[in-house]
Amino acid sequence: MNAASEKESTTELLLQQSEERNNILRVLLVDDQLIIAEGIKRMLSQEKDIEFFYCPDPSQAITMTIENKITVVLLDLVMPDISGITLAKYFRANKQTRDIPIIVMSSNEDPVTKRDAFSNGASDYLVKLPDQIELIARIRSHSKRYMLQIERDQAFIELYKIKRKLEESNEALHKLSSLDGLTQISNRRTFDKILSSEWNRAMREKRELSMLLIDIDYFKHYNDSSGHLAGDKALIKIAQTLNNIANRPGDIFCRYG
Repeated sequence: MNAASEKESTTELLLQQSEERNNILRVLLVDDQLIIAEGIKRMLSQEKDIEFFYCPDPSQAITMTIENKITVVLLDLVMPDISGITLAKYFRANKQTRDIPIIVMSSNEDPVTKRDAFSNGASDYLVKLPDQIELIARIRSHSKRYMLQIERDQAFIELYKIKRKLEESNEALHKLSSLDGLTQISNRRTFDKILSSEWNRAMREKRELSMLLIDIDYFKHYNDSSGHLAGDKALIKIAQTLNNIANRPGDIFCRYG
């Protein structure tokens, strides 16, 4: 294998690995019972696309979720320091975790408890320990829906950035096409456009239209004797001086020739 082929093969492998990492489902179990964590871990151990994380301390749950880019949270309903419902509220109140699916797990099958869990941010409810097939199916369903949402949001953000850049480019292009490159005041094209508009308005309103054409005395002699660079500086200075005395919105100075 030559160097070019080897480099191409390495690039393809890296791209494949990156894509595989992006498709990994990351599950965080928040539960104070280690035996539950071991049971869930065993259920998921054969799933190559699922990465398991365990958090026994509810106060660290949100931090672990953000740091490990969790795609679904398995949340115990009853814990010593904080209830699962309260923690679900915290997840929904945090900008970085508010959209992450939360599957509440509890031994309680009371409909009122389920209602309270859903009304406070739970995406799903499972009685623990759940069936392995059902647990994996729900993890996949909620995670993939969440990941698709992230992709859509990212695509929307990128489209918005592209739109903003296009608007800025169009604005810059319009500015370039309407200004004289040397003096940075309006050019002949802008003058023709404004003159036509102001003329039509003056005709409609039966008002006078004033225009002043200014020439620079002995400019050719100055240009020839002092050089074109000095002549350009003189034009810029004159343009700036005239532009600074424009007081009314309708006042405009243009470089005509």
